[in-house]
This record gives sequence, C-alpha cells and structure tokens, in this order.
Amino acid sequence: MMGMPAGMIFILGMIEAVASLGLVFGVYTQLSALILAIVMVGATGMKIMKWGVPFAAMDKTGWEFDFILFFASLVILFSGGGLIGI
Repeated sequence: MMGMPAGMIFILGMIEAVASLGLVFGVYTQLSALILAIVMVGATGMKIMKWGVPFAAMDKTGWEFDFILFFASLVILFSGGGLIGI
C-alpha cells in the first residue's frame, strides 16, 4: 500500500523503533534524533509528492504532524538530550 517492498517497510519500522528507544532511554540521543528527522523527511515527502495529501485536512491526516515531529527531532539534535533533574 505504501509503494515499497514489505521488507523495506519492516526495516524502516525497526529503524524507527530503535531510534525512538534511543530517545526514550537517552542512548545516542542526537544520533537517534538525526535518524528520526531523516525518517520524517521521507514520510513528509511521500505524503506530499506521491499521495498528494494537503498540509491539513478535515477528512484525513495531513502532514502537519509529521512536520511537528521533524522539527522536534531537529531541536533534540541541535540542543542535545539534557539531564533529568531530581
């Protein structure tokens, strides 16, 4: 349905899951943020170029949330992970 082979979609899902766990646990935070930013560029590109989805729509999910996640990843990439204070 996405226009990619099933194996490629599985690998993309695994990369996204591992990078997300890296952000959650603070392991290689900036590398994880970079990987997720690249994934979000691909997701946004698919929605805009291939599927023709508008930025926001009432009847379907636009690419506004992907845009937010991309910039959140950039913020983590450029500012670092930070520390949790107790």
